[in-house]
Amino acid sequence: LPSADAIQITHQDYVRPNGPQLVALRRDLLQLIVELLKLQGGDAETATCLLAFVGDCVDDGMLQEVLHALVTFVHEGLGERRSQAVRAFLGWCRQVGGAPLLLPLFTRDSEPVRLVGLQLLAIFQSKAADEQENVEAMFEAVTDSLMLFPVSPALRAALLETLSLTMGSGVPKIVLPALMGVLLKLTLGLEVGTRLETLGAVAKLFADPASLHN
Repeated sequence: LPSADAIQITHQDYVRPNGPQLVALRRDLLQLIVELLKLQGGDAETATCLLAFVGDCVDDGMLQEVLHALVTFVHEGLGERRSQAVRAFLGWCRQVGGAPLLLPLFTRDSEPVRLVGLQLLAIFQSKAADEQENVEAMFEAVTDSLMLFPVSPALRAALLETLSLTMGSGVPKIVLPALMGVLLKLTLGLEVGTRLETLGAVAKLFADPASLHN
């Protein structure tokens, strides 16, 4: 049983979970939301709530979990029968504001949030294949934000992983040159050896998209 100082009673018959219990409950609830999205793709209200949460959440750990769950749901669903639900969800997200609402993620101090946000943005923008100027402008804004932070090995790895995602089924190739632009601009400030290593990894990825996970 939890100790008295580990719980907070707000109603006569209600005990509010705290600490590890709250984390477990949060993850179970998140999994439930994802499973519901898999069934029908949600609606405008669902998309509005999720995007508002992404913009307003102050808990970086919680936000990272939500973003990762959304990336997994969308990417895995694009190549499966439930792709209709994924497309419906992305359509609702786009209708209520879409990718521009993700831009604040790239000004946050938490690098893990910025990195998973990059993957989600690439997926969101993949549905705007007929709007090349918008896609390019969006990634230019992302580049400007990311250049305010050090170009870490984790960032380079995340960019390569995101490039790999755009090579998968269901993702229009228009996003690929935009991501390459981000990567090339960020590598300009790196030492020559690191820059060559990064570009070599990109070349290898183009030759064999599966090489990133070998």
